[in-house]
Amino acid sequence: MDKKNTKLLIIVLITSFLLSFFISKSLFFSWRNKFIDFLQTSKNPSGEILIIAIDEQSINNIGQWPWPRSVFGNVLGKLKSAKAIGIDVNFKEQSGQGSADDYFFAEKIKELGSKIVLSSEIQPDGGINGPIDILKLNSIQGFTNVEVDQDGIVRNISIKNKNETSFSLKLRDLYKPTSKLEHEESRVKIDYLGSDGTFSNVSFKDVLDGKIPDNFIKDKIIIIGATAPDLHDFHQTPFGIISGSEVQANAVQTLINEKFFKESSRVNILLIFLMSFLAFILSFRLKNLAFLIIGLLAALVSYDLIAFISFDRYFILDIFYPNLSFILTGVLSISFQYMSTPKEKKFIRESLG
Repeated sequence: MDKKNTKLLIIVLITSFLLSFFISKSLFFSWRNKFIDFLQTSKNPSGEILIIAIDEQSINNIGQWPWPRSVFGNVLGKLKSAKAIGIDVNFKEQSGQGSADDYFFAEKIKELGSKIVLSSEIQPDGGINGPIDILKLNSIQGFTNVEVDQDGIVRNISIKNKNETSFSLKLRDLYKPTSKLEHEESRVKIDYLGSDGTFSNVSFKDVLDGKIPDNFIKDKIIIIGATAPDLHDFHQTPFGIISGSEVQANAVQTLINEKFFKESSRVNILLIFLMSFLAFILSFRLKNLAFLIIGLLAALVSYDLIAFISFDRYFILDIFYPNLSFILTGVLSISFQYMSTPKEKKFIRESLG
């Protein structure tokens, strides 16, 4: 290797070490996550989950929000054949209709046994903001907090927080009571199935009026939650803006499927070096500029295809930093060779064939 290429190799190493430092310090991770979002593709739901939507139609017909607790109690009477029912509404205060309204709802929860999950919320100080005591007696509680990344997108969800368990995990355990979840980490990357409306959903009012056949409900996980725009329960996700109940449905489905994404920072750092050296080798071997550009593009597309296939098998290969290292090395290699070419422009002549 001549002196010129030795200098170029040093530049490649510096670039690789610099990007490895960036990835270790989580720099540019918003961009990195956005690139990974592109790897996600739509999938068909299993049909195990049904969302009962508190939609505009329901609010227009039932009345102004918040509704009396008796409304929720009455709808529970239509859901007796469901296997698990989660209500993504925080009943943290007593009903404005009085204690009788809370008592009626509590009795309806008792009638269905221990298959009702009510939502709670973990506060910044670690405290729990959950349903009032009378509603806790015969129900299960789980927190519905979601993790919002710096760019405002919900990609992950905590399923355990100290002694508390998430709403999604409680529903999963009710649905699969004999199967222990094989996942030791408290944080899970949500395997989103698609955009808003991917999961089957029916209007709360239609269920309340008995318009939904029982076979549409039997043995399913029911999630009751807001989808009306005025209730402001929406989140930005890799598939766009979806309702909070749809986020919870995706989280529950992820836990049911037990296919969890894995990632290795060591592998990603190794890929940074490999892609840099690949670009260096191609620029060292291919002197024809047209062939070099084609070779670089082919290598880049091939790596991204491998990353896509790997993601589909639930192992995440970073595409932001390795792609960046490859592109930077390719550009630096071409520029360095041009700038260091003797006056006779040997590199240009070789490039032109």
